[in-house]
Amino acid sequence: MTLLSNMPHTCTASRTTRTADGYGGFTESFTETFSGRACWRQRISERAASLWQARSIAVTNKVYFASDPGLIENDVLTFPDDSGWRYVVMAASEPDASAGLSLLWSVVVDRERED
Repeated sequence: MTLLSNMPHTCTASRTTRTADGYGGFTESFTETFSGRACWRQRISERAASLWQARSIAVTNKVYFASDPGLIENDVLTFPDDSGWRYVVMAASEPDASAGLSLLWSVVVDRERED
C-alpha cells in the first residue's frame, strides 16, 4: 500500500465569507467545502519556513492531498485529531512532487488557536 492510497489524516475545509454589516465593518462566516478528506499533514522544514518568512508570511505545516483540493488563501482546515486548532491556508493548492511519490497536491498553512 502506498501513501497515496493510505493518507494518515482526514480534514474538513471551510471557506471564509465576509459580509458587510450595518456599521461599516464585516462579519465572517464559514461555508464547508469538504469533510473527511484524506490528507497528510506534516510540519514544514525550518528552511522552507524561513523562505516564507522572508515574504512576511508565517507558515507552520504543509498538507498533502492525492488530488487537487481546490483550496485558496484564507480557507481553513480542521483535523479531528487536533481539536482547538485550525490551519489557515496561506497559499492556494498546487501540484507538489517533493514527497517523491507520484503527484501530490499541497497547501502551506499556519496553525492557530480557534477562537
